[in-house]
Amino acid sequence: MSATVVAGKGVDPVTTAVVTSFGSWSDKPFVVVVLVSFLACAMASQGGAARGLYLLARDDVFPFSRHVRKVNAAGRPSAA
Repeated sequence: MSATVVAGKGVDPVTTAVVTSFGSWSDKPFVVVVLVSFLACAMASQGGAARGLYLLARDDVFPFSRHVRKVNAAGRPSAA
């Protein structure tokens, strides 16, 4: 580990630790893994929010819920 990371003065200690442990080739793949993980979390959050919105619309909790609770021919919420 770098002395600056141990002292708490490193700008990006995680990347520094990964590069120090695995070598200089691991910099770009690590960024790709972090980006894919971030996108997966964002998509999961969006899916959960859409399902929650549909459930609230199904129970007539908020205005215009009749437009949100419509389902398509496959039985999936079309607005969500």
